[in-house]
Amino acid sequence: MKTYEDVKKQIETYVKNFRRNDVDDLEISDLYDLFPGHKAKISRKVTAKWPDYYPYPERRGVYIIFDDRLNLLYIGKASMGNFLGNRLAGYFGYADDRQTCKIWHDNWTKQPRYIMTIAVPKDMPFEAPALEEYLVTSLQPCDNTKGII
Repeated sequence: MKTYEDVKKQIETYVKNFRRNDVDDLEISDLYDLFPGHKAKISRKVTAKWPDYYPYPERRGVYIIFDDRLNLLYIGKASMGNFLGNRLAGYFGYADDRQTCKIWHDNWTKQPRYIMTIAVPKDMPFEAPALEEYLVTSLQPCDNTKGII
């Protein structure tokens, strides 16, 4: 199974091999914790947590979902007529207590725990599908073949 570190390496490879130097940089978020009340099994720092806003909620780009050990589960995109916050709201929402995160779909191989987002330049929303396809092809996340949404 691929991990957070594998994802970071593939993003670096994409930037090095497929992006021009004269375009704005990709903006890569730190990890976002969907279940901050549960004991963490990772040592990496998490800078945002539920119910804070997702990183780059009103931008287009790619979102990456990990389990509680930072194993890669899923890679998706928000492009053209959609935003990262809207796409993630299709997966996760408020539980009945209005404080806890609820996972809308139950056909994950493992429970999602962390999210990373990558915002593409505002004038290049078309880059999100290219980046997503590159990452899915190179990393082959287990849940991209399960029809989560």
